[in-house]
Amino acid sequence: MAQWKLIRDRRLIPTPIGLNSTFSPWRRYANQFVIDSEHLSLLPGVGPATALKLAQRGFKTLGDILALGPDGCIRQFQNDHHYYHALAHRHRQPVFRPGETVDIQRRRRIVHFDVEDIALVDGKYVTRPHVYMIGVATPDGKTLIWTARGQADESRMWQKFLDWLGDPSDVALYCWTRYEATKLRQAAENHPALAARLNAVVQALIDLKEEIKHRPYFPVSSYSIKSVAPVCGFNWSQDDVDGQSAQLMYLDWLSCGDDSIIQKVEHYNREDVLAMLAVDRYVNQISPS
Repeated sequence: MAQWKLIRDRRLIPTPIGLNSTFSPWRRYANQFVIDSEHLSLLPGVGPATALKLAQRGFKTLGDILALGPDGCIRQFQNDHHYYHALAHRHRQPVFRPGETVDIQRRRRIVHFDVEDIALVDGKYVTRPHVYMIGVATPDGKTLIWTARGQADESRMWQKFLDWLGDPSDVALYCWTRYEATKLRQAAENHPALAARLNAVVQALIDLKEEIKHRPYFPVSSYSIKSVAPVCGFNWSQDDVDGQSAQLMYLDWLSCGDDSIIQKVEHYNREDVLAMLAVDRYVNQISPS
């Protein structure tokens, strides 16, 4: 406790090695130190090891990167991404390259899409990995959630979603990373009667993360939805549910049947798709065009 007090009072300042890389009780103070000192681990893709290598080359802070300018970054790093990310951190808001705007693929219908799946196999309730929840949000902010009560109910859940979606050929089905594509293909293997329709949905998927990445550049250390959405003004309302804990809550629900448990997971899933919608809206509002 005496050592923690020295850290709190800034009388003992261990050197942090990067953002979110220091153990408690120093983590909160270390992260603030990293932010205040404009440490290079604030840049996406720059972990402690990469920051150390850059420091050995003479680049220790965001200021060092900004001093290079975009052309200098291209000479040093083969691209100018570090420069514009550093600029976003310096201004504490997203920035565009001069002359660039948002360039998100669009189709006639727009849907933001997220699934919750379980990879745990417990022998009693789960004998194979499967998707147990599907969530969507439409541009008007409306959401729908479909939930499977166990793996035997997964096919019914996918059927309901597919019926709601209809012909996916004119749909921009936005996800965050391509994880949903993996889950759709897994479902197609497990449910041959739905395989053709599920594989058609895969073709409708558009990775929203890749669509907005670098157009604009965000002041984030990673492009996870949990990092990007708060910049766009969206925050999750539950701090006790995430992708890992949701799997355990799903198992608890199957075991005891208490619907209040799965309702928390449904709320989490609903906020995930609303977070994507918030990012989509935000980047279009700030686009110079």
